[in-house]
Amino acid sequence: MEWFFLLKFHKIIFGNFFNGNWEELLSMFRYNEGVENNKRFQEERYDS
Repeated sequence: MEWFFLLKFHKIIFGNFFNGNWEELLSMFRYNEGVENNKRFQEERYDS
């Protein structure tokens, strides 16, 4: 079932890409980066 999810995800990304829906794509990637950075920040805080 994982490949099905990936297929849907790619459809969303490429659909937005070809429709020129850049803002939605960029905000999605920025959100993902923010989540990753937040995780790293919390891990570093727990280490020290």
